[in-house]
Amino acid sequence: MWSRLPMKELAASIAFVLLAAPAVADSEIGDVVYPEYRGAVGLRVTGDKENLEPAKKVFKDEMVTTGPQAVTSIKFIDETTLDVGSNSEIVLNELVFNPDQTGNGLLNLTSGAFRIVSGVMPHGSMTIETPTVTIGVRGTEIVIFVLSDGTTEINLLHGALDNRICGKDGNIPLQAGQQLTVTSSCQAVIGVARVVPAGIPQLPSDLADLEGITPAAGVPVAPSPREPPPGEARNHGSAH
Repeated sequence: MWSRLPMKELAASIAFVLLAAPAVADSEIGDVVYPEYRGAVGLRVTGDKENLEPAKKVFKDEMVTTGPQAVTSIKFIDETTLDVGSNSEIVLNELVFNPDQTGNGLLNLTSGAFRIVSGVMPHGSMTIETPTVTIGVRGTEIVIFVLSDGTTEINLLHGALDNRICGKDGNIPLQAGQQLTVTSSCQAVIGVARVVPAGIPQLPSDLADLEGITPAAGVPVAPSPREPPPGEARNHGSAH
């Protein structure tokens, strides 16, 4: 009888670990606020795939994808809102928000069109990553387009950003009304922010042509960027 006790204790410990692990992986970080289901899909770390219908919860490390006609909007626990356009992919890496309004967040934009309006997270606590840029958010409304090769166009509508190019030292600051474009070869250019229609953004036609993606019929696209006044655009080259 006594020889069985260690085995029971071991089994109980294993069961506890197996039960506890999904609870950590399944941390709720927000929910879907788009008023109708438009085809967006969430893939959780547990392997569960779910349609992101209105009021559906989203979780830490969940991958959100949209097809050619799909879109969605998510509100996180700190009131940050994320609009996801068609043909997009994003991983909701982290979002911790405490009762004293401290916390941190990390969103990884793989490709597509996104609008992010920061919530009440302290300035500098939210980070957005694309294949070529790490973005430090300081109270912001931002529209980001990411191509499959990693090319990233950041349009800052309100607030301020600090941008680190391709993991290299040094930040490029961005102010409201400015645009930062970073190519797949890590060349950075600052210009005037693109005029982006209200609502969920879609990949603009000039960028869609580079991707070989034709915008869906009837879907509004942003016009081409305005030419900046002489001396306003600056070519930063590779970040150092």
